[in-house]
Amino acid sequence: MLRSARQPLLLLLCAFGLVACGARTGLPVPDGGCVATAEVCNEVDDDCDGVADDGLFCFFLNGEPIEAAARGACGPEWYSYGAPDPESANPTPDIRVSDEVVVAVQAGAGCGAYLAVIADLPNDGSMGSLRGRFQVTEGRVDGVAVGDEPRECTLDSARAEIACDWVWQNCCTDGVLIGPFREDFCVEATLSGATGLTRATALDGAGTERGPARPLSLAGVPAEVCGRFRAAI
Repeated sequence: MLRSARQPLLLLLCAFGLVACGARTGLPVPDGGCVATAEVCNEVDDDCDGVADDGLFCFFLNGEPIEAAARGACGPEWYSYGAPDPESANPTPDIRVSDEVVVAVQAGAGCGAYLAVIADLPNDGSMGSLRGRFQVTEGRVDGVAVGDEPRECTLDSARAEIACDWVWQNCCTDGVLIGPFREDFCVEATLSGATGLTRATALDGAGTERGPARPLSLAGVPAEVCGRFRAAI
């Protein structure tokens, strides 16, 4: 506990945001000062320890915060390629959509973050094709964690780019799981050459089913997906 003789000065510094205050530090909270709550990804020091978003892996789409589609299972387990629907991604919650391509971030428990791209829905009477280019502009990635078909997606290590050319039939989805990312990262994702698709969306969380969807371009306009990890203090 801080000595009482120093408290007036520290309280003043706390009130002006120069030091942390609240339950985590032992300093009383002045009127209008910080009140500690659970830390969430919002670029605010919720728990009053002097660092915003510490202990969290936060994600952003074109600079705006988004939530991971799912947290807990590691990427390939969550993507669940081939079961129960054969030759298809089987994520839980099920974020697949007929005649659409869905982009989502997935965060595993202690195993990093993944970027998922899933096109179409099995046995919906449609087929299609799509081109995807994923340029890693910050950080590093191990590569393709799961590819729906061999050789559809390739990693150019020298350029830090994953290139995917997808063609799928009525039976199946198509797509890729990129990762894991174990530190801060940014990926520039570009989708183009689409047939059999009506739109592309990026999920902001998933809840029990599908979360809010943000529109993406199918005409070659890149979108930036980033992750930021702040260690707990």
